Amino acid sequence: MGSRTTAMRIAVFLIIIIICLYLFLQSSFFYVRDIVVTGNENVSSQLILELSQLTTGKNIFTVNGTLAQRSIQTHPMILKAEIKRHLPATLEIIVTERKVWAVVPYENYYLLVDRNGVYMDKVSYLSNNQYPIITFAEINTHLSIGQTVNKESIDMIAAI
Repeated sequence: MGSRTTAMRIAVFLIIIIICLYLFLQSSFFYVRDIVVTGNENVSSQLILELSQLTTGKNIFTVNGTLAQRSIQTHPMILKAEIKRHLPATLEIIVTERKVWAVVPYENYYLLVDRNGVYMDKVSYLSNNQYPIITFAEINTHLSIGQTVNKESIDMIAAI
């Protein structure tokens, strides 16, 4: 009879500890107070924050980091985004931006593309061009920022 009472006391004690732990994890102690953006040079921290849709005042454990990462990566200049939690109350957004790898003449502009051929921006003139200029016999006439410019050819040129 005594071991049964002891087991019951231990079970009640464990349930109380679990409830207290749950309530502590849900408390305002773990509400996001700071969101820090690192790794960005060309894309503003403010724009990255807007894309992420992360806000302060939410519980750090309920933040959907995967959704925020995907939202940030929709920007054509962002190659990769990662969300890190720094307990108790800070989120860090680590971005890797695309880097210009080559220039592609297109109509009256120059398209800036990365190593994967992703069209990142266009400029009307080149000053101190330090990138290879790549020309193609044919280019898709309806290019939008973020689209890939002739991926197979880019890969072939990169191999050379």
